[in-house]
Amino acid sequence: MLSGDKIEKFIEERLGIRDWAEQLEKSKLEFLTVLYRRYRLVMYFENTFMGTNPPEEQRGPKMSDVVYRATETAGGVCMHLNFFMNILLTHLGYNVHPIGAKCLSLDLPNNHIFLLVRFSNPGEAGNTDKYLVDVGFPWPISGPINLQQLPYEYNAGGFKIRYEFNEELSVYERVLTGGDPINREYDDKNEEKVDMRFDLEPRKFEDFGDTMEVIFGDADRSFFLNTTLMFRYVTLEDENNYEYICCMGRKIIFGSAMRREIQTYETYVEMAPDILKHFPQLKPDVVLKACELFDSKH
Repeated sequence: MLSGDKIEKFIEERLGIRDWAEQLEKSKLEFLTVLYRRYRLVMYFENTFMGTNPPEEQRGPKMSDVVYRATETAGGVCMHLNFFMNILLTHLGYNVHPIGAKCLSLDLPNNHIFLLVRFSNPGEAGNTDKYLVDVGFPWPISGPINLQQLPYEYNAGGFKIRYEFNEELSVYERVLTGGDPINREYDDKNEEKVDMRFDLEPRKFEDFGDTMEVIFGDADRSFFLNTTLMFRYVTLEDENNYEYICCMGRKIIFGSAMRREIQTYETYVEMAPDILKHFPQLKPDVVLKACELFDSKH
């Protein structure tokens, strides 16, 4: 585990927040948004490294992998990005714990990890505001989401994304209208689909072990081992003003809150130079090796 000095050095040097202590003392809630957005601007969601390991080394991540990917590479996937944010927030004194979700596109329990941050309300014993913090999903989520103020809806790629609480099922849901910002466009622009469900039960790192073994190690079931999935913000001011780039399959998507443009490629290797152009922190040899591997599977 990282020492406090190394965590603070990461915030100051990697994230570039030199005055973090002053901001934190002024308002923990406001600083949470500052930290969130800076983290998302700096860190990539990217999976090129996952398929390039030999089969015998393809396994679920350990906590040491989380620290390595966050501190020594451009980024990682949800397990790395959100658990490292958990390390940062815990050190900074936030009341935070990981929670699990099921993205309905993958039939595995707890196939996504994010965080719940609680803030006590002064003078209201036992009452807390709960914020969803997800810095490890490969599409726009521009800040912490207050779960006490649902439904919450925003625009991404020209589509609508809504977080809500389903009273009938007693579960939180994410609902897409018209499509999603990096992939599918529905036939009817008003069509709605639930793409994720989650509760607020605290989870430990090992609670995700079985699912992560599949995602990181079973190429027959995990699309992470068979195709590209990358995301980064280019700019991020607030929920209405941002630009993003995503690479999914043989497509690179350029988007904002209200639009998206898609560039397609015949092969992954053909796409590799543009991946490196738009994700310049990635290592060229790893990207090319991953693209060659993905081409061999399609």
